Parts: sequence; C-alpha cells; structure tokens
Amino acid sequence: MQKFTSLFITLFLTLQIFAQPATTFEELPLPAEKYWNGSDGSGKFASGGFTFFNNYNEAWASWMGFSYSALTDTITPGWGNQYSAITGSGVGQSEKYGVGYASGTTNIKLENPDSVKGFYVTNSTYSYLTIKYGDEFSKKFGGVLGTDPDYFSLIIFGIGTEGDTTGQVVYRLADFTSDNPEEDYILKTWEWVSLDTLGVVSELHFAMESTDNSAWGMNNPAYFCIDNVNVREVITSINISEKEMLQSVAWPNPFRDQVSLKLPFGQFDLTISDLYGKVVLKSKEQGNATILINGLAGEAPGIYFLQMTNQAGQTQVIRLMKTR
Repeated sequence: MQKFTSLFITLFLTLQIFAQPATTFEELPLPAEKYWNGSDGSGKFASGGFTFFNNYNEAWASWMGFSYSALTDTITPGWGNQYSAITGSGVGQSEKYGVGYASGTTNIKLENPDSVKGFYVTNSTYSYLTIKYGDEFSKKFGGVLGTDPDYFSLIIFGIGTEGDTTGQVVYRLADFTSDNPEEDYILKTWEWVSLDTLGVVSELHFAMESTDNSAWGMNNPAYFCIDNVNVREVITSINISEKEMLQSVAWPNPFRDQVSLKLPFGQFDLTISDLYGKVVLKSKEQGNATILINGLAGEAPGIYFLQMTNQAGQTQVIRLMKTR
C-alpha cells in the first residue's frame, strides 16, 4: 500500500474576521457581469452589519456614494466602464465587490458602533487607465517626462457616536512623488488598509484627493473599489517539501450546489464551515477516491472553508466560493 506522507500544504489561505460587522459582498443578489448603482431608488444597501449609502439621480442617470459590482472588464477605458475593478474580480478571485464614487457624500454606517480593523482597496479600471494614459479631461500622471510629482489618495474619516471625527487614514492609490521613478505606481492589486487608529466608530466617511485639479475640482475619476471590510486574508507558510504536499483537488470552484473532491490515500474527517465559523456539513470519507459533496444547495452564497483532517490530526483547508 502506498505510504501516506502529509496533509499539510506549503501555503494555504485563511480569513481573519476581526469583528461581528464584516462583509465580502458575496451574499448580495447580483448575476455575473452586472452591477447595482441605486437606480431602484432605495438610496442604500446593507451587507454584513454595514449600510452603504447611495445617491442616484434619475434625471441624469448618474449616481454617487457606493454601488456594488460583479464586472470583470480590465481593458475598456472611459466612464462607460466605471463599475469595474482593475483586478477583474474581488479579493481572492471572489465575484463581487463594492465601488465608491466620491463625488459627494460617500458614507458607510455601522449597525452598531464598533471598531473596524480595515478593508481591501484597489483602483477602478476607469481610474487606473485614466491615470496611466490620460484622456481629454485628465492628465497622464507623471506628465510627459514622468517627473511630475502626482498622487491620487483615498481618505477615510472615522465618525464617533457623537458625530465627532475620531481620526483619518490616507491611502495612496497612485503615487509619483518619489525621486526614484522606479517607485512610481498606480495600484492594480487588492491591498489592505488598516483602520486601527480610528477606534470605535459609528460611520466611515470617504473622500479623495489628487494633484490633477481644476476650478471645478478633481480632473481624474474619483472612484475606488472596496472589498472584505473587517475580513483579512492571511497566508500561512509551512516548510513542507513539494513531495510531501497533499494532492487534493476540489472542483468546480466557484460552485453552485455540489463539489467534487479528489482525496489521496487515508481516512479523512471533512468539515465545511461558513465565513463566520458555523459548521454546515460534516462527514467521514475514505481516501484514494473522488467523492461528491452534496447538501450545500440550501446554503447562502459566499465563502466557505473545506477542512480535511487525517487520522494523525494533520489538516488542510481549501477555500470555496458558493454562487447563486
């Protein structure tokens, strides 16, 4: 019989959920390649203990505040592609993410005052391509010679229970201010923004700042994309050789109703938990086989964790994404 060596993998991903209010936007009702921009007149949407405010102008078919999206277009420039993230997906290849347009009031309200540890941010495709190449309204950042000290910043204000400002955090989505041109960048990945310094807040207010301005305000598009509020991805390293890695495969991922799992030799306890640690399925399985995991059709869309543990207590975790 083939010797079963190890169930650990060299790198695996987990999510740290810092507080009860936490959202990945995945439970929001939205088909693939669609977006919500407030055209229903609701003025807001709620997710994971947060309310995201939206102001839609029916006469102009325009909006400001927050929308949410499942678009994947990283190529098309211009205003018509204002709902896409330059990453082409949410954090960790998830389907949905929030989009902020800081043309006016851009606020998030907590259901109950609490500390917010942070969120992931990236540029919209519209902002990224405009900053990179310029257009009829906005300059190419860095200028023709690449020496202009341009920047584009997101500013987050913490608002306390008495309406006081608890502090602010500034995060640069593009920065050309370094003396070394090799350090110039326009953000095109999801990056964590820590809000630890803001303390307990009842609201978060967002604004944007740029070096490209005119008498009418900022020239470059005032958009940003947001995901995993209070949910941080953590990569755990384990020094195990490639020969000792578990060759397990789960598919399809993302999935809708059921998941196939190929297991190596051994006996396994399987547990599937949701984002908040609630166990939704448990089973015992014999390895050296491909098994079909049913019983997930009734669960809500979102992130789940499939944990496999062998008789020696060694464990691997696979991150799953359930769609509608």
